[in-house]
Amino acid sequence: MPPALSVSQLDARRFARRAVGLDVPFSDVASALRHHGYIQIDPINVCGRMHDLILRNRVENYQADGLMRHVHGDGVNLTAGKRTAFEHHLPDSAVLTAFPLDARSHLLAAMHQRTQRTQRTQRDGAWSGRLTPDESDLSKDILSELAIRGPLSSSHIEDKRGSSPGVWGTTTLAKSTYSLLPA
Repeated sequence: MPPALSVSQLDARRFARRAVGLDVPFSDVASALRHHGYIQIDPINVCGRMHDLILRNRVENYQADGLMRHVHGDGVNLTAGKRTAFEHHLPDSAVLTAFPLDARSHLLAAMHQRTQRTQRTQRDGAWSGRLTPDESDLSKDILSELAIRGPLSSSHIEDKRGSSPGVWGTTTLAKSTYSLLPA
């Protein structure tokens, strides 16, 4: 084993800042995504969405939702042939991320295993792209309310079923169903 390098604290700090992209901003989202390998996505916006907070200090002139525009297009969804990135969960986790398109080949085995596991266990939930029977029933009520009353949050949807455990803690069926409906 080679001997340990001896570096000053200042040199170590400079190395770390360069490694995480904080010294010189990347010219665009694609460059930052390629450098980091993936960016975690979190739709919850308390003081900004996680992916925007990560990228605003790493990408020159970054604007909120820049990662989503890069992945999906700006106003019009990108066709598969025009995409340079995609959303996917990290294998065996509930962490949603944006990956550069060339990462897909490395994730195919994990995608296939999850599909096989889902088929073997007959699991028909949100992770497999399907609503549960309760979610399906409630989704009709939610869509009807949206058609009548316009944009609403899940707290505006009446549901007497109470709350249940979810991936990030306890949630109401209305909230979990609302988050699964198409935009």
